[in-house]
Amino acid sequence: MNNLIQIIAAICLVGVLFSANGQNLESYDWAEAKHLDMDKSLLTESQIFVLRKQMIEMNYDDKKDQLTTFFMNHFVIQVNDDKGLKDRKELEFPVVFGARELIEFKVRIIKKDGTMIEFKKSDAKEKPISQRPKGEEDDEEEEDQSDEEEEKTYEYYDLSVLQIGDQLEYFLVIKTRNASLAGNIFTYQSKIPIQHFDFELSSNKEFTFLFKSYNNAPAVVRDSTNKVRAVYKMTDKMVEGVKREKFSNYNANIRGFIYKLDGYELGKKRSIYTFEDFAKTIFTNYYAANKKDLAIIKKVMKASKMKTGKTDGEKVLLLENYLKSQFAIIDIPGLNHIFGIENMFKFNVISPDAASQIILKALELSKIEHDLVVTCDRFDYRFDKDFHSNYYFDNVLIYVKSEKKFLSPASQFFRMGIIPSVFTHNYALFISPITVGGVTSGIGKVKFIDAPDREFSKDEMEIIVNFASNLKSIDVEIIRTLTGYFAMNFQPQFDKLDAEQRVAYEEALVRHMDKDMDVAKLEFLNVSKTDILKNPFIVKAIGSSKALLSNNDDIITFKIGMLIGEQSNLYEDETRQLPIEHLFSRSFIRTLKITLPSGYKAENLEVLSKNFEVKNEKGKVAALFKSSYNLNGNMLTVTIEEWFEDIQLPANKYAEFRAVINASADFAKTEITLRK
Repeated sequence: MNNLIQIIAAICLVGVLFSANGQNLESYDWAEAKHLDMDKSLLTESQIFVLRKQMIEMNYDDKKDQLTTFFMNHFVIQVNDDKGLKDRKELEFPVVFGARELIEFKVRIIKKDGTMIEFKKSDAKEKPISQRPKGEEDDEEEEDQSDEEEEKTYEYYDLSVLQIGDQLEYFLVIKTRNASLAGNIFTYQSKIPIQHFDFELSSNKEFTFLFKSYNNAPAVVRDSTNKVRAVYKMTDKMVEGVKREKFSNYNANIRGFIYKLDGYELGKKRSIYTFEDFAKTIFTNYYAANKKDLAIIKKVMKASKMKTGKTDGEKVLLLENYLKSQFAIIDIPGLNHIFGIENMFKFNVISPDAASQIILKALELSKIEHDLVVTCDRFDYRFDKDFHSNYYFDNVLIYVKSEKKFLSPASQFFRMGIIPSVFTHNYALFISPITVGGVTSGIGKVKFIDAPDREFSKDEMEIIVNFASNLKSIDVEIIRTLTGYFAMNFQPQFDKLDAEQRVAYEEALVRHMDKDMDVAKLEFLNVSKTDILKNPFIVKAIGSSKALLSNNDDIITFKIGMLIGEQSNLYEDETRQLPIEHLFSRSFIRTLKITLPSGYKAENLEVLSKNFEVKNEKGKVAALFKSSYNLNGNMLTVTIEEWFEDIQLPANKYAEFRAVINASADFAKTEITLRK
């Protein structure tokens, strides 16, 4: 968000005298072409980073009071099979925006015999983005990539001359006058193994940087032999490739490090960029309001009728419901300043920052005690409570103290009491107002945002089944009740659905057992935004299906497991690399009430009983699948309980966790035999 991004500008290196004595990445070039040796153990890999080298150079010009930064990425990739060749059909030109400038981009192929093919700018081709090859391109991420919309066409080099055993070498240098001094996270591990990785950061010698490595990455250390520049280095070797896995948090579990400017020297060292500094700056940015904005905020408060609320919670919900139902909250980089408070009634659109400012100021004016909370999406990176950086400040939340609940101002469909799950189970900076000497500012404290337990998000199904008189189909009555994050998939936007979208809801919630199911009656209950967290989202349906039965003489095969629909599975038998991580804790309860046809006896009912669980490292059950049945006359009742409490589990629990997941998937395939 804009206000958060501007924090660096508010905490800057003003008036500090440095000499520009850089090592000049601007003129970086590669060495003479050479086919690099590769460890034989890596030859079975589809492609390898034989070398991955990344450098950052910062130069401060005291005359211009300007910091210039260069980023250099240098890659040597060897392809070892046809799949590697397929992934390397072409190499796209880097696209830079804003204050960034592409200084150099050079590409060559070094053949197995040592000969070399170098590409020239005149070799570049261009085609529409829609024709871009679909490959796994997670290995060439640039520093601080832009979120700008893609161009209609793109430039690339055709690499069809690349053969198995060849090495693709290229590097690029980018120049910018915008440097993330208060924090930047860099990851270098990907699906492609790395034989040799080098990192180096160089700056004026007066700068002092702080680094912290994650996920077994080596420490970045200062080169004590360099007396002219402040140089920090790190080397890593034989870095295994890590594939994306189900039920995992990829970005937070691959090797990398965070760094920031920790201080500078003018006779003595001074530490800067602390959570305390950030708290004061963020508080000022969000609570400061000019007279015009303040008048508009008061207008919003009046229109929302928040004063009529009897409790803090009622007042907040009245304000939030009004704001989010009357105005679209849209994040458009580069245009958010247009959709500020001043223009909100003109466009009926507000930026995320404007939404946050309005609610925060309204709560302050209403004397509702609260904290301004800033955090990040834990599936992008984790908030490190011990490393003071503003890199984690991607999203604003508000904690209403009397209600002990959070709200997400920028989330259009969420309301107080439920925030996007990616912001839970993570640390955050809580900022509270403090008044000293008549001046109010923010004081910050890092705290953990707990995720709701499994009872918060429940998916309960009651399915009543009767066999048709011809025993060729079943009549089904479904009552499905969703709460918490399950309900959030449907409830908030239900009133805006068109006919086609409602059919999609029907497919997901009712036709899960049979896409061709004949639905005679369908009813949705508690579909208003005001029902969020108050009333569960309920679906009721009556229909019939032929897909679950097959008859052969006096034997009926009943695909009873299909009643719960297809389930997630982990059938791939591969060694787990990443820890297990969920979006949110959740619970599934399914009750199947089946009236068996008269004159038929059910066989092999024992297949309906399953019991699998995984315990966490403290010995408590973290996830469970349990099914059981009861036969009373011709009434068969099957109860299925499945839940996931712990958000995270270590990789060494994967075998047990896999058994729980697959138990549900296996049950969905379960059949019983009915014999006359």
